[in-house]
Amino acid sequence: MEVNGYQIGSGADLAGADLTDADLSSVDLSDAWLGGALLTGSNLSESHMVGADLRNTVCRSTIFNEADLHHVNFWSSDLSGSQFTGAVLSRSWLGNANLTQTDFRSAELGGAWLTGSD
Repeated sequence: MEVNGYQIGSGADLAGADLTDADLSSVDLSDAWLGGALLTGSNLSESHMVGADLRNTVCRSTIFNEADLHHVNFWSSDLSGSQFTGAVLSRSWLGNANLTQTDFRSAELGGAWLTGSD
């Protein structure tokens, strides 16, 4: 699958990619590298992202509803205004992330690391 000129899939190298406002719902991005990517306004609902690395990403108002995000690294990411309703975030790293007005209703956060997050 190609979005905004980037190949999207499991294990993809999307470091620094501009995926602003992209429809990535139900995609498989497990073990993908998205460090520093721009995902503001994107829809990643019902996506499979187990083990993906999203540290230092900008995900303002991004939709992750019902996504499988366990073992995902969101270290130092801007997740302000994002939605994680019903998402699985068990054992994910959210340390030093901006979580201002982020919606985690019905999300599974067992074992998630939130140290230093706003």
